[in-house]
Amino acid sequence: MIAICGIGGLLWGLIWRDEDRPFLLVFGAATGLLFYYLLFKLIFRAAAPLIPLYAPEPQIQIGYIAWGIALAKSPLYSRRIAGKAAGSSGTASV
Repeated sequence: MIAICGIGGLLWGLIWRDEDRPFLLVFGAATGLLFYYLLFKLIFRAAAPLIPLYAPEPQIQIGYIAWGIALAKSPLYSRRIAGKAAGSSGTASV
């Protein structure tokens, strides 16, 4: 499950890269919910039918919406990480 969501996050990063658009947060939430429906309503029902039976639907949906929102914020976080990495000298202080 983590690998599948990681691949989804990787694709999101390849498509949106460092762009910051006005409705990216809402689009990220919708993408997370769409990803949920693709996995749980189509793929898992055919490939692993027990997974949708044991997964609590409302909590999983909210989790995928939060995942999509986090992906939408990823350009901001990646800029912060890159800025801090560029600001450090690369040596550890003891």
